[in-house]
Amino acid sequence: MYKILLVDDEINILEGISELVDWEKCDTELIGKASNGIMALDLIKEQVPDIIITDIRMPGMDGMELMEKVHDQYPQIQFVILSGYNEFEYAKTAMKFGAKHYLLKPSNEHKIFAALEELIEERNEKEKREQTIRRIIPKAKEQLLRDFIMGKEEKANIDSILLELPSNKIDIRLVMLMLDGQSNYEKLQELKVLVDKHIHPLKGFCTVVAKYIVFLTDQPLDCLKGKIAELHQSYGEDDSLSFSTCISRSGTIDSIPWLYKEAEQCLEYRFYFGKGSVIASDEKKKKNKHLKELAFEHQSFFQMIKQGKDKDVQVYLRQFFNKVRSQFYDKDMVKAECLGLLFILHRQLNKRISHQLNKSLAHLNQLTTLDDMEAFIMKESLDITKYFQAKRKKPSNVIIDRVEDYVESNLDDESLSISKIANEVFFINPDYLGKLFKRETGQKFSIYLIEKRVEKAMELIQKSDEMKIQAIAKNVGFGKNPGYFGQVFKKYTGYTPTEFKTSISDGSLQL
Repeated sequence: MYKILLVDDEINILEGISELVDWEKCDTELIGKASNGIMALDLIKEQVPDIIITDIRMPGMDGMELMEKVHDQYPQIQFVILSGYNEFEYAKTAMKFGAKHYLLKPSNEHKIFAALEELIEERNEKEKREQTIRRIIPKAKEQLLRDFIMGKEEKANIDSILLELPSNKIDIRLVMLMLDGQSNYEKLQELKVLVDKHIHPLKGFCTVVAKYIVFLTDQPLDCLKGKIAELHQSYGEDDSLSFSTCISRSGTIDSIPWLYKEAEQCLEYRFYFGKGSVIASDEKKKKNKHLKELAFEHQSFFQMIKQGKDKDVQVYLRQFFNKVRSQFYDKDMVKAECLGLLFILHRQLNKRISHQLNKSLAHLNQLTTLDDMEAFIMKESLDITKYFQAKRKKPSNVIIDRVEDYVESNLDDESLSISKIANEVFFINPDYLGKLFKRETGQKFSIYLIEKRVEKAMELIQKSDEMKIQAIAKNVGFGKNPGYFGQVFKKYTGYTPTEFKTSISDGSLQL
């Protein structure tokens, strides 16, 4: 409610107005009555009303003097004038000191109520506008800062004083934090609050830019790294708030857009340093290399898998990942290599194109650090190695082994079938061989053959950038019908051969 003070030297008018006007109905409260300006001034100092209803001619201090003194000390207070004098000069002076209504005596309660209602409606509208401005300005300032940081706005076009930016004489660092898990706005805001509380960014500047928390600071590097370490230690148990950090080199406010880009690129090294890493750009400057410089062919690795040599498998993978880790190879190329490695790894199994393979490839593609990729491929490799260990202990069926070997060597034969193998290789009844194959392998020969052909096609696509799709179709027994080959390939992989080739190349494979 708005507070009202009533001032008039005529007691009957003072009491009459106070009794007749329904103050509560117009969202007001009568907080006091005064019979002259001096008494009114004391009440104003004690309670600071929102609106004063006052007479003009009063003993001691008249209404005009009261308005002048109040206007100087409390410019937000508004006035409604009650006067028996219909003179323009009185009205003009009253308007100068914030009077919104000039009512002539005698004035009944309805006129006073209407004046108050209009005045309060104006005040409410003004308050709404001010609230909107108070809400918009911080967001507008923050957006302007974000645009400046990201190089979308020139410093010459922004007001440094309004945005509280430091002068060019101060050396500052830009710090960028990125959540290690899946980024979401709520968690970023939660992390922003922690930064504001524990690190004290320069002039309180800390904002969310894209998927990063960004703030400016003039603290020394060692001190800043210590505070970030404390923040990690305090909140390390909460996996959802695990974050990696990049600290830019020193620069002036003019260099902020450049420092932002440098920090963003530097944060890519999180792939190698792992979750929770703190990377200072003037300490970590490594040259990315193209993955094709790696000398690993993986053939010996797959042989170890089939022989069930789990310890050799572990040694091989550690050496491979240590080689990648030490050279800082491009992360997208590393991911593509790991996807290819995982795919061929699953090819060692009889059921190579499977739901499990699709899940494994999709999971690997979502991993964001090399440590996580190494751990996942190590687990998958050892699981498959155990499968072969168990298989070596189980007596194999010589006929089925020979069937599999024959299929492996004759995938380009378009007429290949269980009947042909039975009649031309083993000279036995085709129905008997078909039933035996299903009993030993758990699947029909026709399905097995299609899977083998698609797997071989995937291998050829991965290994050769130059080989055309028609040539690949011919190599896997679809030479006369490459269109059908494309249909079969997509049914089993979810990709056309061309899409699969592109996805392997850019590391975006998501089966």
